[in-house]
Amino acid sequence: MRATLPDCARPAPGLLVCFFLLLTACGRGPSHGSPETAGGPRIVSLIPAATLTLVGLGLGENVVGVGEHDPAAEALLPRETPRVGSFLDVDAERLAALSPTRVVVPAGTQLRLPAGAELLAQPYPETVEQAAANLEALGAAGDAAAVRAAFAEATPDPGGPRVLLAFGTSPVWASGPGTVNDEVLRAAGGVNALADAAVPALTLDEEALRALAPEVVLLLLPGRDAVAAEAERASLATRLPGTRVAVLVDRFVLLPGPNLVGTLRRFREALAPGAAPGPTMREREGG
Repeated sequence: MRATLPDCARPAPGLLVCFFLLLTACGRGPSHGSPETAGGPRIVSLIPAATLTLVGLGLGENVVGVGEHDPAAEALLPRETPRVGSFLDVDAERLAALSPTRVVVPAGTQLRLPAGAELLAQPYPETVEQAAANLEALGAAGDAAAVRAAFAEATPDPGGPRVLLAFGTSPVWASGPGTVNDEVLRAAGGVNALADAAVPALTLDEEALRALAPEVVLLLLPGRDAVAAEAERASLATRLPGTRVAVLVDRFVLLPGPNLVGTLRRFREALAPGAAPGPTMREREGG
């Protein structure tokens, strides 16, 4: 049985028409001109954020293939949905066997497009605005507007807490400047403890971690079970005395898609004084 996003996340029928028109007229690659199947488009998505967006548009039934390690597919599509490899290594035979009419991939993906398929290549977003533009290109104009409105209303606080955005603890892998995650953090009122880093992501050894001395660590462990997440949180807190370590286990927290409004809210909640440090937010991952 296919899971779907809440009805409030679905667009009006006109947006679905917009989706079809955009895919056939904007940003597409070469096409061999085959008509749509009788049941609508057959879509293969190699971008997890696009998979999430398509399900929100009510097109989950039309997604006939996805990439490996797609958290949106794992949560919202049937387990038997075919995998066609990753954007770095697309299985051309498996892709062709699905007879797709639309293939959504990261920009720069090298693949042999099956006959009759059209290509929509999306750049990996480095800003929230680029993420919103990707939503528009998929036909999710309502989601794009909601994302833009939420971040337009946000007020960054230069005097906010110094926050380390971490994605793991062994070693500590963290977000520097110039990323969507960094922009979400700033919009939530935090200051990136690695704002002066020369790269957008880096690992920190124990000496560098202690020298950084962030006031707060937001440990992002999407999909991690609560027991394992709490163990990692507690381990990091022990290594950083005096630092508050909060952990978010929302399955989609790292996806730059329609969930960005909810991710901004999660960050604000986690940064609020007195916020619970543990993995308490999984149940609201979709909104």
